[in-house]
Amino acid sequence: MTTDPKTIDGLFDLFSDEQRRTLCLHVVKTEKTAFSLDELVDQVAKRESKAGEGTEERRTRIEAELYHAHLPKMEDVGLVEYDGAGTVRCADCAIASLCETFDPDEAIPELRAASSN
Repeated sequence: MTTDPKTIDGLFDLFSDEQRRTLCLHVVKTEKTAFSLDELVDQVAKRESKAGEGTEERRTRIEAELYHAHLPKMEDVGLVEYDGAGTVRCADCAIASLCETFDPDEAIPELRAASSN
């Protein structure tokens, strides 16, 4: 099933995952159009930590999750283009226009509080 980000169900599905919310927020806040996979992994890794999981283990897990699940899902709905070689491009800044509809800061209130510090 393909998610349609123009529907409320599509928005909820897309933003239901914290890693995707983190990616969208990073894209909007940096106002860049191209990102390395490493940069996106860094952003997600800053947000999460698992008990007993070392830094390299966490980065490896996050990279696999982004590569195999989240980036393909975001690409399917036209938010990003991923070349498979490590570069993620914002698809015509669709994330920014989507986030005008659904504010990711509201979806991640602790980020809003942290960014004001």
